[in-house]
Amino acid sequence: MIHNIKKLGKFQNRLLQLSYSTTTKCMKQNLRSAGINSSSDSLIPIRLLHHRNSITDTINVTLVRKDYVAVKDTLSIRGMSTTTVSAKLVDNGETNKPQKESKKTDSDEKDDSNIFLDNLGKIFLAVIASIIIALIRSSLGSKNRTKLRDEMEKSSVLDPLEIDDLRFANNEFTPEVFRILMKKVFATFPLGEASYKEFVSVVLHVMRELKGEQFTIEFGHYLDRVMIGYYEKQKKKQGNKEDTSLTEPLNENVSISFLLTMLSLALNGTISDRIQILFDVLAHRSDSKRKNDIEGEPEVTEAAVENMIDYLQLSNQLPFDPQILTADVQYPIQEYKVGIPEELLAFAKKEVSDKGDLILLGKESFECKDFDAILHSTFICAWGECYGRKK
Repeated sequence: MIHNIKKLGKFQNRLLQLSYSTTTKCMKQNLRSAGINSSSDSLIPIRLLHHRNSITDTINVTLVRKDYVAVKDTLSIRGMSTTTVSAKLVDNGETNKPQKESKKTDSDEKDDSNIFLDNLGKIFLAVIASIIIALIRSSLGSKNRTKLRDEMEKSSVLDPLEIDDLRFANNEFTPEVFRILMKKVFATFPLGEASYKEFVSVVLHVMRELKGEQFTIEFGHYLDRVMIGYYEKQKKKQGNKEDTSLTEPLNENVSISFLLTMLSLALNGTISDRIQILFDVLAHRSDSKRKNDIEGEPEVTEAAVENMIDYLQLSNQLPFDPQILTADVQYPIQEYKVGIPEELLAFAKKEVSDKGDLILLGKESFECKDFDAILHSTFICAWGECYGRKK
């Protein structure tokens, strides 16, 4: 025991001679790496504790530098040479205070963070949710459009196949015969109005004069259905809910232009012939005018073209899809509506003008070629003579 104490005393004496300068030098390097400048004079060893190990000698050193204290810094030596020194400084002042550790500021943490990576899960869920909502909204919007189309089809008085049967059955009802009828009708009703009964009477009379008693409109009951549907739609527009017999509406005066447009359902001719005849129907109206007396090329007003589009809608000569327009209500679900003639004509004029062949925007009167382009537009698409609507 005495031998060990003596040995420890000798060891401490030898260490004090070497460790002050060595420890101070090592601690200085360690403190400098920690960002603390210290001269060797400011480092004072306070307490040395020795622990003997069979492999290394470890001395715990406590140093004081001004108002800092190093807690249990370790000097490990092998033999008489110093191998490692570690130092840990805390703010102590002249009295012992709880240890404080250096912390990063909020600004440093914000600089080190990545907003995208930190919120990657939230961003992924938001993208998936937006896609799902968009798909649901698109699906519900398509259902609204399909529902409106079904309602239009249900309220239609004629099926497209029935129109084909009507034309096929009246193969002798040519454009030449129609022009003769049109001339006679306008001469008989100079005011431009007549009841359906009066109109049919004049048509049948002219047809019998041309080709005998057997010449008539086959499947004429299809036209009767169109007229009944026309009267019902007019009642809805006017809000008239009173019950009336079918004979009373048939005696009401109707525009001659509408009656001739309805009669064109039975016309057996080409699309060009049908368009030319409808333009001639409008040109016989009092609101038509001539470009000049020399050329004699008629023009019709924009109001007359709008009326013709209305007549084609009422007589089921326009497909359903081109008439469906987006409504003002877009959120949360897109709503749709049936376009009125003014809207359809405006879209048709813009479409034709954008193609560059004809400039219809700003025009208030139209020639036959303009009228032809309007009816062939994808927003009118008379008799289905068009392709898919542009997006």
